Amino acid sequence: RDAVNADRPSCGPAPMRAPSALAIAMAGMALLAALFFRHMPYPYDDVVALEIPPERIALMPGGANGSRIPPPFQGPYAPNKRLKGAIRLFENEVVGSECVAVTAQGDLIMLDQQGYVFRASPVKGSLTYQMTGQRFYVGPGRPLGFHVSGKWLYVCCSLKGLLRLHLDTGAIEILSNAVHNPVMGGGASHLLRPVTYANDLDVAADGSVYFTSSASRTITHTTKGDFYDTMRGYLLNNAYGEADGRLLVFHPASRRTTLVLDGLAFPNGVALSKDESWIAVVETSYARVLRHWLKGPRAGETEVLLDGLPGFPDGISRAPDGGFWLGLVARLSPLPRLLGRHRWLRHAVSHILQTLLPFIAKPWGAVVKLDSAGVPIKTLYDMQGSHVSSVSAATEGPGGRLFLGNLQGRGVSMIQV
Repeated sequence: RDAVNADRPSCGPAPMRAPSALAIAMAGMALLAALFFRHMPYPYDDVVALEIPPERIALMPGGANGSRIPPPFQGPYAPNKRLKGAIRLFENEVVGSECVAVTAQGDLIMLDQQGYVFRASPVKGSLTYQMTGQRFYVGPGRPLGFHVSGKWLYVCCSLKGLLRLHLDTGAIEILSNAVHNPVMGGGASHLLRPVTYANDLDVAADGSVYFTSSASRTITHTTKGDFYDTMRGYLLNNAYGEADGRLLVFHPASRRTTLVLDGLAFPNGVALSKDESWIAVVETSYARVLRHWLKGPRAGETEVLLDGLPGFPDGISRAPDGGFWLGLVARLSPLPRLLGRHRWLRHAVSHILQTLLPFIAKPWGAVVKLDSAGVPIKTLYDMQGSHVSSVSAATEGPGGRLFLGNLQGRGVSMIQV
């Protein structure tokens, strides 16, 4: 007998291994899904979870081509306590502002999870800010990424699409809630596909607005509070297993929105390079950032700009020096990859994901500085998330003040960089 079979008995069948506790639990969950949950929760209640191809599972954190778990935390990702020195702002006024926009005058603009717009002005001679009396409302929905350009605040509302609000009057204009897809052989005819889960944006010099649509399904109103729950939408999209996100562009001259990229795994943050020759697009589910070329000999090509990140990325914004700030909203987890291989287990777990979330998503705060080529330079951390956590985006304002959005918590933060 050879060495591989050396320990087997010389006659009779090989002994069968007892199934592991994990295998038994997974089989039980799959059986429950088949018996009690014919469909996923709303708005996926007309479908069942999809099979995810192995090549996509390999890109997830912990996969063969994904971020390492646990992360190595070395080089530009070396641990520190920088975010523990951040100043907390407006904890009693603002809840769930995904990012902070800064006007030309240095005022801060924040949007809470219910759609209310807050403005604060710097207090001369200090690092503090004071709320102004100005209040606006962008209407029902959950505002996510937003950006100031001139007198306008451009907003991605995950329910309504792309809109803008005039910062003097509060007037609102819906710019895009559908994508124009030309019909083959149809002349001037177009098919309209709704913009669902609008997430983040950047505004080009010519007024074009590049923005992401993270999933093909809409978001729903939470049962635990008075707001639209985008976190639930993200979790259900992962459980469903479809990479159906898009990068879109709104053309101000024609007032039409067209497709730039599709088939993305929960596209999130968007930022144009300084010369606008390319655009960075975050793929949260793969913990990476893509680069799509807009101009030059490589126009139309897409490549990986940055992968192997130590956390799940969210918003990205261009810094005054031409580099970028990238928020890492949550720690990496092996769960998406482990569940990815088991369709019916994802199907069953989709009904209890929000209940499990507090046990599997421990607080932390992290934001990465990239240079103008997208190479990571340094990371600012609160590894325990005790002072700053769920950093969904970072915006650098005048004087090297970095403002941090807070997707799931109270207030925003500021740190001198």
